[in-house]
Amino acid sequence: MTLLGMRSELTSNVLWTFLGILVLHVAVTLSPTVIRLFRPGGDFRDFHRRALGWWVVSGSLVLALALGPYAALFFFAAVGLTAYRELLAIQPFAFKRATVLVVAGLIAVPYLMILARLPEAASSGAAVWCLLAIPLVVMLLEPGEGFARKAGALLMAWLVAGYCLSQVPALMWRAEPLNPAGGGVGLVIYMVFLAQFNDFAQYVWGKVAGRTPIVPALSPKKTWAGFLGGLLSTAGLAWLLAPVLTPVPREVAPLMGIVVAAAGFLGDITVSAIKRDAGVKDAGKLLPGFGGVMDRVDSLVYVAPGFGLLLRWVCP
Repeated sequence: MTLLGMRSELTSNVLWTFLGILVLHVAVTLSPTVIRLFRPGGDFRDFHRRALGWWVVSGSLVLALALGPYAALFFFAAVGLTAYRELLAIQPFAFKRATVLVVAGLIAVPYLMILARLPEAASSGAAVWCLLAIPLVVMLLEPGEGFARKAGALLMAWLVAGYCLSQVPALMWRAEPLNPAGGGVGLVIYMVFLAQFNDFAQYVWGKVAGRTPIVPALSPKKTWAGFLGGLLSTAGLAWLLAPVLTPVPREVAPLMGIVVAAAGFLGDITVSAIKRDAGVKDAGKLLPGFGGVMDRVDSLVYVAPGFGLLLRWVCP
């Protein structure tokens, strides 16, 4: 196995992909102008807020990836800590400042493991010890009633906003197959783009053919048609983009797309369950038109670990 170089890996395929993302964002942003020619007087204020949110999210990600692995690691660490803060803020109970800071320090552990380039076994062991440490932190710093709920909320926040999101920049650091097409940047773009496309495809298929809810208690708008349509659409896109950005054989690429789509759905409903339990619609208000950071990266919670594991199996 070959360790990806610790530099910005901007291959020609990656640069063309960046250009394609820019063109796509410009087209989407200008689309209301075209629509007004046929439907004058439409209200596009919510659309403009979402378009601005997409520019902020995509622009930040592309800039971090272009600056290299260190910038990408710092970027996702900042995203994870912001999402962690959002998840704690929506809880119906308060945590002491010391508790919040200690667990925030534990969120930094998986990023430090990546930075140190430790073997997979050592990183997994460190993650387990972080999980074991959180209940101890609650017992020592949050004495009194509510131990199980507080410990559970912190464990979930650490796992969702900390460890799982750290597996995105890990693609640029850990031993991965040599990827002349896109390098570590290509792997991250491929995974994130498929996850975001799956969200869009599930929404469209749900609107067009959705009838039967798949998890009505958690997300009433999620339908079987949306889920299956997203699965097939993402598998097709994975097949199309695999040779451009990854070393994944084209005959295996649809499987990567199916895994990303299914994992993205699980991440979405998991975060929805957390928010529903807290009685809120959005985790925060930082991103225009989207809510909080956690609302935007929810699909990556399951996608990033699943994609990394499957990649090691497909490209040993």
